[in-house]
Amino acid sequence: MKLNANEKIILTRSMAGLAGQGGKSRRYDPTADMFECLYRGPRGLKCAIGHCIDDEFYDEEFEGYVVSDDCITDAVIRSNPNLDPSIALSIAFLERLQNSHDQADYKSFQENFRNNLIKYGLVAQ
Repeated sequence: MKLNANEKIILTRSMAGLAGQGGKSRRYDPTADMFECLYRGPRGLKCAIGHCIDDEFYDEEFEGYVVSDDCITDAVIRSNPNLDPSIALSIAFLERLQNSHDQADYKSFQENFRNNLIKYGLVAQ
């Protein structure tokens, strides 16, 4: 997948944020007996997309929404004023980025996240 200029901006911001936090943004849901990923999680952790949403555009109600929901996509676009408005930000790209985070194993998150980025064609091997 060849990334356009906007996708490169989002990917760079996301990877920088995740590299700095060293772990996955998640919480345990006892009702479902599983961990769920969060845009903003405990201890200030953020997911891949969460790093691309400024605090002023984030709403706690975002949790549970997927990146293709208008409220999330709008928050990403509003949080990144350096995006070129003439280039569409692909929902498929955002979903691949979100899945790269969500599907990464917690214990070896950085390695799994990087492998998922390769799997989804967002970075070269």
